[in-house]
Amino acid sequence: MGNKGEVAMLKCLINMLEKHYPESRYCVPIAKFSEEDFDQLDVRSMEPLEDYILAQGQYKPLSPVTKMVWSLFIKLKRAFRVAAVILAAYRMRKSSQRPRENSAPYQNLWTMKSAEAVIISGGGYINDIWAIPSAIRCGLVPFLGRIFCKPVVFSGHGIGPLQKGWLKLWLRFCLKEVKFFGLREGSQSPKILKELAVPSYKIMVTGDDSFGLRSMYTRGQVRQRLGIEKDKVVIGLNIRLHGYNQNVENYIDKIADIIKRSTLRLNACVLFI
Repeated sequence: MGNKGEVAMLKCLINMLEKHYPESRYCVPIAKFSEEDFDQLDVRSMEPLEDYILAQGQYKPLSPVTKMVWSLFIKLKRAFRVAAVILAAYRMRKSSQRPRENSAPYQNLWTMKSAEAVIISGGGYINDIWAIPSAIRCGLVPFLGRIFCKPVVFSGHGIGPLQKGWLKLWLRFCLKEVKFFGLREGSQSPKILKELAVPSYKIMVTGDDSFGLRSMYTRGQVRQRLGIEKDKVVIGLNIRLHGYNQNVENYIDKIADIIKRSTLRLNACVLFI
């Protein structure tokens, strides 16, 4: 999980689920965070499966041939880990005993089996830029939920760009039983989901779910505290360039220009979040 906005979004989503499904327990397969982030202690978070599947050790090849062989070995190792997780899920589905292995993947599977629903929330996880993590988090995880016959829900997602043929085929297979997709934007994401054979009745543009949680300040109080004029539009902006890009300096000028033109046209004030 990246930031407190996503935690806020999760709290809002969980509150809505508990209203309609009291006494339920939810499995949230995104990342670690402490129990004190939640009032509902029956909501559990899991370490991302991609951390386990993509782990490859510290060895660095010395020559082009060694590098090619090492790359092939790593790919086969990852494929084996994916297959091992899927087989473990099938075995665990029929078993009533907790797995002896203490590693995160097996504990995650047990958590998923004992939960009422699987929620994949927040972020732009389905795209070509992070193709392998997309295939794991938004493909493998829903497929595992299907193995355990658990309803799978996506919430607060932005999708695309998505052009890779193998990723599309994999996601079409994995997403066909997903119950609901909540999207952050309605321009491109619904189109891409329909290309993945997701029916329209499962898709809803909800915006960013985190805004469903009340702020400790009203809009008027925010304006007053920051000295923003009443006639100015306030644009909240969260640019997480430092966390997502190694070459941040290549983007600063472009974004600064967009912000400048937008604020002038809209008579707006930018509030950086």
